Amino acid sequence: MAYDVPVRMAWEQGQNSFFVSVRSTSTDEITSYWKGLSEGATIVQDLAPAGWAPL
Repeated sequence: MAYDVPVRMAWEQGQNSFFVSVRSTSTDEITSYWKGLSEGATIVQDLAPAGWAPL
């Protein structure tokens, strides 16, 4: 799943342009996706457990 900038955030072309969400039942699989997707990217929040997903 991907979505664009939430209304509460200012939009500037090329900055904060989209967010990505991935799903799996395997922590190793999600970590592998994260490493591949984040390579060379600017990370706003690193991969970590959330209130709705224990990772």
